[in-house]
Amino acid sequence: MRITRNVASGQEGTRKLLDQYRSQLVCVRSRHDGEKRKRLKTIALIIEEAPWPPPSTQTLGERPMGVRRALKETEWLRQVKLAGGRWNQPRQLWDLKYDQILALVLEARIEPQDVPNTTLSKSTKSRTVEINDSQRQ
Repeated sequence: MRITRNVASGQEGTRKLLDQYRSQLVCVRSRHDGEKRKRLKTIALIIEEAPWPPPSTQTLGERPMGVRRALKETEWLRQVKLAGGRWNQPRQLWDLKYDQILALVLEARIEPQDVPNTTLSKSTKSRTVEINDSQRQ
């Protein structure tokens, strides 16, 4: 079965269905079934509407990332604490904002799973990162 026509709600050819389904109608599709030699008309309807908070975006510099340290690095630990680092007990590493990691030259110590997929925002020309609900603290 192949789709031969896809018409958005409100366009020509959707009037009857628009009168019947009103604002729930999304689109109307015409399908042709070559085996059965039938033409079918299908519709897409909105059946539920709920608020949806879009994923928050942070600049890469604001994003906390995990940083590992070796034992007996007291000066390193003092610098991380002064920069706002917090100990993350379950992960056994220090959480520190990325811009602070760069300032302390600790990029090599970033936990690999914390390196995000980044995108370049066209409007601001700054790097942003998508944060999933599982990554929010």
